[in-house]
Amino acid sequence: MPIKIDKLIRSRRRSISLEITREAQLVVRMPRYANVREVKQFILEKRVWIEKKIKEIAQRANKNTPKRFIPGEKFYYLGEKYPLKNIKGQSTKLKFNNGFYLEEGNTPVAKNIFTKWYKRQAKLNISKRVSWYSTLYKLRPNKIKITSASGRWGSCTTQGNLNFTWKLILLPLKILDYVVVHELAHLKQPNHSKIFWVEVEKMLPDYRERRKWLKKNGEEYTL
Repeated sequence: MPIKIDKLIRSRRRSISLEITREAQLVVRMPRYANVREVKQFILEKRVWIEKKIKEIAQRANKNTPKRFIPGEKFYYLGEKYPLKNIKGQSTKLKFNNGFYLEEGNTPVAKNIFTKWYKRQAKLNISKRVSWYSTLYKLRPNKIKITSASGRWGSCTTQGNLNFTWKLILLPLKILDYVVVHELAHLKQPNHSKIFWVEVEKMLPDYRERRKWLKKNGEEYTL
């Protein structure tokens, strides 16, 4: 049975690359003028790897039960889990103080409330980390955008714009930093060549450990 390509992206890259998203979709990136037959052959050669990754994602998905937003349930923030409490007469719908406090009666729309709160915190914290590393290593990103992307933690456009999913705010700060540094390094090297990883290592000598942790544990950090 042939493997389905969910998204095919052509660009000025030199080689073919494969990505399995957190939704178990196959994304293929290929040179603009590459032969489609070459792509199919490449996928065929990587079939075992593709099927293994999709199976792993399915297994992790079974472990991640949907949130119910009930008192006592725990939610991630910068890598730590904090309990949820319902509060009556609170001035705002959601507050954080070593725990999450939800205005009573908002359980049906709690996911939207949490998402908005996380997005605000992501914008604040990620902007600070981008600014810190940019100043330290004399980099000049253009704009910073917080997205709801679920397939990628971050991306860098050819215009120097940095995009980050708000879900980064759920991760430990050192892992968030890795994603920030990864995208900043793309300002110098738009690909994932050896030169690119040298740039990452200059900023984060232990990036390999952080990258490995993210690949292994990232799927657990969701809402």
